[in-house]
Amino acid sequence: MSQKPEEETNVRVAARVRPLLPRETAQNCLSCITVQPGSNQLVIGTKRAFTFDVVFDTDVKQAAVYDGCVAPLLHGCMQGYNATVLAYGQTGSGKTHTMGTGQALDEMGEDEGITPKVIRNSFEYIEAHRDKVDFKVACCYMEIYNEDLRDLLAPGVAKPGGIAVREDAAGGIKVSGIRAETCSTAEEMLRCLNDGSVQRTT
Repeated sequence: MSQKPEEETNVRVAARVRPLLPRETAQNCLSCITVQPGSNQLVIGTKRAFTFDVVFDTDVKQAAVYDGCVAPLLHGCMQGYNATVLAYGQTGSGKTHTMGTGQALDEMGEDEGITPKVIRNSFEYIEAHRDKVDFKVACCYMEIYNEDLRDLLAPGVAKPGGIAVREDAAGGIKVSGIRAETCSTAEEMLRCLNDGSVQRTT
């Protein structure tokens, strides 16, 4: 009997298991999640197994998460394709750490998250191809919290009509009323990331 080929999809789901926090270790907590070696499966407790496209255990470094999930997307973006990276999980699960949106500019290093790496690598690509393509880069930073939209680069600025997500005539999704900061270097965009992150609700 022949096996049905796997259906190709543009959506990939990765699971990252965070290590126990120091306070959890001090309280003698134990992890209830086990990553199955050589597979993309993790087990909660002893019976509940879940399979993902990629699974990262507690000892995996930020660079490996970036290389495994995001680097191919950035290459596609530079060829004109859209990409989205979404971190999902309960409070304290490690979303901010993984994305790198809670770090000060001077704290980045081995623990640098996905967003700062995308910024740096985007500008490296731009510099390498500047003689062939004219690039214009702008940065917006918004938060969706309790279904409210907030412009993190212009906090407290009242906008007539507020910020709204709309579909344009061509079927594209646009955010109206949000500030777009032109950036010519990675440092300028990292500054936007830092300034906006300070304004986040959580």
